[in-house]
Amino acid sequence: LDVATIQLGSHEKSFSLSNVTDLYQMTWKAKDIVAFLDQHLPERVNRADVEYAAVNGMLKTLDPHSVLLNPDTYEEMRVGTRGKFGGLGIVVSSQNGELVVLTVLPDTPAARAGLNNQDRITQIENESTLNMSLDEAVTRLRGEVKTSVTIWVLREKWEEPKPFRIQREEIRIQAVQHSDLGRGVGYVRIKNFQQNTLSELNESLDKLEKTGALRTGLVLDLRNDPGGLLDQAVGVS
Repeated sequence: LDVATIQLGSHEKSFSLSNVTDLYQMTWKAKDIVAFLDQHLPERVNRADVEYAAVNGMLKTLDPHSVLLNPDTYEEMRVGTRGKFGGLGIVVSSQNGELVVLTVLPDTPAARAGLNNQDRITQIENESTLNMSLDEAVTRLRGEVKTSVTIWVLREKWEEPKPFRIQREEIRIQAVQHSDLGRGVGYVRIKNFQQNTLSELNESLDKLEKTGALRTGLVLDLRNDPGGLLDQAVGVS
């Protein structure tokens, strides 16, 4: 592909890509394209949103997790890693462009509403989730306690999605669980990497060690862990 053609309403312009051989050249080409958009976009369109969308469009080609967060989304992420927030009580993931429920936490609004693991959320309020970024989906699902959100769910063997109107509650997430498997083997499950993950892990290990549950070994379970704070993951490692 040597030419990129940008069409905006009745305006159209082609940009040669033949000389784009490195990141430096790509930066200047991106500036030319953004200048064209800025000239012809309606005034009501937030230019910052356009720049975020352009950057994230490029980052999306790397992997599902590389993303440039705007301030509002970043603050939402910080809320989500504090261990408590207003939400439904589900862990979701983006899989092949679809929003999939990985885990329904017990005794939460989602559990009481009847959501199941592997349910696909096709719509949040009036917005389709097809190719919606994971961060945007999480932002839309969370909110103030006692507010409600309608999600449309498609389940295996269902022909069409069904709506679920769910009221948000304060969700408190315990990051670490532990148990004694017997014969000197301890078991620790890390659900996510939030602000208190490392401290909870240390507490669990102390308790297991005091009961002799670590004489032989330790099973560290990271299945279905959605990720979180890098410093907590490094600390656990």
